[in-house]
Amino acid sequence: MRNSTTLKALLAPFGALVLIACVMSAMFYPMATMEMKNLPFAISNQDQGMTTPAGTVNAGDTILDTLTSASTADSPISWTKVDSAEALDAAMEDNEYYGALIVPDGFTASQAAAKAGTGEALTLQVELDNAKSPVVANSLRSQIAQMFASKGVDVEVTVLHQGDSTSASTNPLSIMMSQQLGIIPTVIMSIVSALLIRNAARIRPGSSATEKAGTIGLQVCVAVFASAAIGLVVPALLHAVAGASVPYWTLFGFLWTGSFALMLCFLGAFNVATWLGALLAAATIPFGTATGILPYEALNSFWQHWVNPWAPQHYIGNGLRQILFMDAGACNPAITGLL
Repeated sequence: MRNSTTLKALLAPFGALVLIACVMSAMFYPMATMEMKNLPFAISNQDQGMTTPAGTVNAGDTILDTLTSASTADSPISWTKVDSAEALDAAMEDNEYYGALIVPDGFTASQAAAKAGTGEALTLQVELDNAKSPVVANSLRSQIAQMFASKGVDVEVTVLHQGDSTSASTNPLSIMMSQQLGIIPTVIMSIVSALLIRNAARIRPGSSATEKAGTIGLQVCVAVFASAAIGLVVPALLHAVAGASVPYWTLFGFLWTGSFALMLCFLGAFNVATWLGALLAAATIPFGTATGILPYEALNSFWQHWVNPWAPQHYIGNGLRQILFMDAGACNPAITGLL
């Protein structure tokens, strides 16, 4: 018996190493293998074209047809035609697209004038939505300009919804880490708090319905204050570590609500069985981490269909971007998913 116990003690560290390796692999695999595919982009041709002896010519239509016909299932960008400038502005304001290509009015005539040496060609306008995905906006900021420059067409790139000055960083890694600084602590502290609350106010075996209701009520009351503390701490971390000028009380309200929702979920799981809460935590932390910062289209099929819909990090990340980049309130659409 003693030898068996000693053997288990010696093997335990190796088991822990294997477990940690599995957790780290699940956490970083989506980020290490991310590949942008079919990012929804709008294209709006506002050029009226021009009439020549050979007939009507519209360079904007040519660009539109070339881009849309070249799109495949593996293309980084999936182009959608948007007819009017008003419809495009509304779509970009609602974060429907990661970006948009706009062919300005008079583009065809300016191209002809430039070739004849009597004027300069107008530039194509590209808008990238920072609130939809800072990772995409900053990754494509230079790539799109280079793509059209190789075709001899100038492009002016504008990034929408910049937020504060730290949001304009061109370092994708910095952008990822600053967002995760708001997501990871919220999730981990909520899970740990739920476990501590359950241990401090545990439902005893054989308790009556009244006693169980009283214990659960106590747990919920403590969770209200614990989640409020998390809501106070995380915005301070964002400001102190990432240097972000955050709307403190708006973030507090959003993170307080989100953390409280998470605590209730994990309190319920831990109340049923400790192993159930541990299993839920083991799935949430490693598998859900990447969903908070990566765009849906960059995730592989497994994460898209089986992780992203339920991962709380996905909703916390969406809410943070709405607040930081679009001046949204604490009760933004991401709250619904968390609740």
